[in-house]
Amino acid sequence: MAFAAAGCRVDAVCAKAHPLKHTKAVGRIFRLRSFAPRRSIARAISIAKPNLLLPTDDLATRYLHNLYHGERRARKLEAFIATVIEQSLGDPENFPVLDGRAPFMTVAAEEGIRIPKTKNLTNLHEFESCLTELEFPVVLKADRTSGGTGVRLVHTAQEAKRALKELQVRRTVFQRLARGTDVMAQSFISGRDVISEVACWRGRVLASVHFEVLQKQYVRGPASVLRRIENAEISAAIEKIARRLGLSGLHGFDFILEEGSGNAYLLEINPRATQIGHLTLGPDHDLPAVLSSAVSGNPVRLAPQITENETIALFPQEWVRDPQSVFLRMGHHDVPWEDPEFIHACVRSLKISESPREQREQAIVPSVAPLTALRAGKSPGAD
Repeated sequence: MAFAAAGCRVDAVCAKAHPLKHTKAVGRIFRLRSFAPRRSIARAISIAKPNLLLPTDDLATRYLHNLYHGERRARKLEAFIATVIEQSLGDPENFPVLDGRAPFMTVAAEEGIRIPKTKNLTNLHEFESCLTELEFPVVLKADRTSGGTGVRLVHTAQEAKRALKELQVRRTVFQRLARGTDVMAQSFISGRDVISEVACWRGRVLASVHFEVLQKQYVRGPASVLRRIENAEISAAIEKIARRLGLSGLHGFDFILEEGSGNAYLLEINPRATQIGHLTLGPDHDLPAVLSSAVSGNPVRLAPQITENETIALFPQEWVRDPQSVFLRMGHHDVPWEDPEFIHACVRSLKISESPREQREQAIVPSVAPLTALRAGKSPGAD
């Protein structure tokens, strides 16, 4: 929606029943076939001829990276597809760094960026000595996971061994460790979580947004309520990473502000659009506008600032977490009121275990019409 508002034509590649099919912001929909994802994406790129590709989850990023390197090795990749991937994501030589937590943390350390003490669990024999060196509590992170599903906070060696058994993605973690790559251990830093997203172009940061996390959907899960902040150390760290890796497109970063000192520790990168990139907050903070301008060469077309309120409740995350949340009243609730059909599609697609779906639908759907009326200058009771 934000890119359409910035003057872009937007097409999408997604699964058959995805809610994107219900938004007016998207033009053509190309189906992502689960048994041939790279072929589906390559076909869509060939037909749509885009200037920019925006992966919006980790799997999409991985598909694009694999498409670039795999098909190029096989000499099957169209020149146009290779060019648009390079233009959209940055230097392909650094894709392996973005695909793994450990290689990225190594690069951050080389750039002099503050990070937690980190050890790669390259094999099972190093496991106990690694944990002893870091001291408890320790955070274990598995590659190719997101949303907190691959993260465990452990306080003892016994907890750590049990957590490793739980960290399974397709194959067991022990099989992965035997191959030597996919679990990382970090010292635990007590403090406040910060998430950032930036628009980059050929290694240069064009615009950024930084938020302290006030509420999460669940423990170690994605954010649902944010407070806007500025932080010079975080901005400087991201600029170093963007320059070193030659980044283009939208990229998210996770930091923690250490309790007491306020020092910013970089935790990881999300090499894709994240859930905050659409929040247009004025000059230097409108990521879709500056990125579309960089791609097209046209003047920046800033969107109206969505709110002056520093607290933002994300939709539907906070509403799903707690329909009675105080943040829905005190903060800016980021609901796309201008596209009610899309709202309804999102609500219908939610899989909520706490209460029947119909109850949640009734909690929000009646509020769509009054707020739409207010935008048109009417009072809620005018009709």
